[in-house]
Amino acid sequence: MAESERKGAPSFAFRAAVAIALMIGFYALALGIVALSIYLPYAELHYANRIYPELLIVGIVMVYSILKGCIFISAPFVAPGPQVRGEDEPRLFQNIRDVAEKIKTRMPDAVYLIPDVNAFVAEVGGFMGMGTRRIMAVGLGLLAVDSVGSFKATIAHEFGHYLGGDTTLGGFIYRVRESMIRVVENLGDSWLAKPFEWYAMLFLRITHSISRQQELAADRASVEIAGKEAHIAGLRSEMKAGLLYSGFLDNEMAPIIEEGRFPSNLYQGLRTYMKSHHDEGLEEKLEKAIMEQKTDPYDTHPSLSERLAYAESLPDPHIKDEEEPALSLLKDPRAAEVEVSTFMASSIPVEKKLVPIEWDDVSHEVHVPRARRYSEEYLKQLREAYKKAQSPCEILITLMDEIKREDIVVLAERIIGGKAPAGTPPGEVKELAQSFLMSLLAMVTGAALTEKGGTWQTAVGKSLSVRFQGEECEIFKWAEEAVRDTSKMPELEKRLEALGIKAPSSPGS
Repeated sequence: MAESERKGAPSFAFRAAVAIALMIGFYALALGIVALSIYLPYAELHYANRIYPELLIVGIVMVYSILKGCIFISAPFVAPGPQVRGEDEPRLFQNIRDVAEKIKTRMPDAVYLIPDVNAFVAEVGGFMGMGTRRIMAVGLGLLAVDSVGSFKATIAHEFGHYLGGDTTLGGFIYRVRESMIRVVENLGDSWLAKPFEWYAMLFLRITHSISRQQELAADRASVEIAGKEAHIAGLRSEMKAGLLYSGFLDNEMAPIIEEGRFPSNLYQGLRTYMKSHHDEGLEEKLEKAIMEQKTDPYDTHPSLSERLAYAESLPDPHIKDEEEPALSLLKDPRAAEVEVSTFMASSIPVEKKLVPIEWDDVSHEVHVPRARRYSEEYLKQLREAYKKAQSPCEILITLMDEIKREDIVVLAERIIGGKAPAGTPPGEVKELAQSFLMSLLAMVTGAALTEKGGTWQTAVGKSLSVRFQGEECEIFKWAEEAVRDTSKMPELEKRLEALGIKAPSSPGS
């Protein structure tokens, strides 16, 4: 195993040499600029018998900023989730232990459950890689989508990082990178920040390139220990579930947390969210999006398509996938979900402690009050802009007319009262404008419909909508269609006219 693990990746000695050489280059640059900052005031005083206070002050600030950023700061280790022990979860630990024995490396010193659809290993504590202890984090979301075979493949991949020395070297590289970032931040907009920015970009390109090779070497360990079938199936399911989990956090969890609440069981809602998206036929879209991903020079991991192609190129050990759900390795999966949810709620930095809420109560206690509040804020903003249009229906008709007639970017900037930051690419400016106007149009449409007796409604995995005259009005879908292609605005106008919202037949009527 040790020999095969090394194939496809630079040796540990080579990687360490590169990291040390890059670190020396960084400190040589830093000390060179520090020396220059000290020498210039000295030279002025020595050769010209004078010194400009501004030059002296700038020199002192530069020296302080650079030296302060260069100092290694080791943050104390913070547990990423609740720790689990072998006596509490014997089946989970037995499977981890089986992989450790096959790959010929020792067990981690601590194992933690985390909320994510992911797993990772690290070496924490100690100094510069010495006196550290191994930790492993296993995502509860990963256990929910993996088979036992795919779970073992993931664990083998993580143990491959231990075996290759990646975690030892990774901590060192991380600290050097953090020093670079601190120096750049400390120097701010100063011209002296530029050399450090350029060097940091070079450092990232080189170390991340090596990191991607390490990932492929760890994938080799995964295939050799768990088999090609389990490895590939795990990569696909984990990537898709990871994308859905990210969407779940943004679309479902963020509003709940903003309202000071947190579900007692995060995963109950996540299951509903994932099922709703599979029911909507998004499986093919996810697959296409994943396979179209390209590896960026600054990515730490190769794209999924690159990893899959690499896995297919490896010899097949013909190990059959263990198809039992990985979640069954836990003694009480639901209790684990509640424990991880509670841990996650307690670790979110908020002013007040988050209040538990059940998923059945989220719609009427979180989303509906938010919809009312945000729609009222939008209406207030538009009343001030339009003057003559005051009711939600009048405002909606005026807004639709403006979207048809005006440039999207100009209209959005006028309503917001500002412009996109300088240097924003034109495509991004238009996308931001469209996104704002879609949200605005949807909420104003909802306000007009609820004024006429409709009711706000939503569910996990579903967009906010309005129930009106027995019909579910998909206001966000309608708004997106009309804003992305303004030639379709008449279709929205006809749809709303059928619901009793229409423009006056003549001016002033």
